[in-house]
Amino acid sequence: MRLIRNIICVLSILSCHNTAAQREFNVCDSTFYTFNSDTTIVAGKRQLYILSNSNLFPLFDFTTTNPDEYIRDFDILKPNLWYTVVGSRYIGSPTQLYKSINQGQSWDLDTNHFNASNVAFLSPAFLSPAFLRSINNVQHLGGDTIVMFMHYYESGIIYSTDAGTTWTKWFDNLITHYQGMLECDNKYYIFGYEGDAFRP
Repeated sequence: MRLIRNIICVLSILSCHNTAAQREFNVCDSTFYTFNSDTTIVAGKRQLYILSNSNLFPLFDFTTTNPDEYIRDFDILKPNLWYTVVGSRYIGSPTQLYKSINQGQSWDLDTNHFNASNVAFLSPAFLSPAFLRSINNVQHLGGDTIVMFMHYYESGIIYSTDAGTTWTKWFDNLITHYQGMLECDNKYYIFGYEGDAFRP
């Protein structure tokens, strides 16, 4: 119970300084992960923290020269495969994907998805690079399968079955702005926003 109170307290503190907009626009999928029985990884505005035995320690700082950029998504896919998306709070803005293979101690820019195969779009070709440089969410579907929800006006999904080494376009859509996926009874359900009104 004490740990839960501490997590709530930490999240309240971290929600200051404009992170309310981050939560309001649902551009940060995950704010914390329970890593093991006594350790939780917490995503703040620009930093990752370790909450261990009721003590909070900084893990990594993604502060950039652009004050409008912050952590938009954070996911632990496997003990040694973590992803963080850093960028503007606005869905559709350029983002950068970082990968850690040592439990968040160091992070490398990951551009493997720039080589996604079968990427063809209905809109003009100049939008294709923008599509691949705008990630809304990274989600683990199990095993080595990962999906990424891309862009805003030309929303779409790319996937990897080899833990992010190679990527393939699944499908795109000009109406719904995809944000995530749920699995139930071996069926997948996608949720997102319809148009600029942000209706779920």
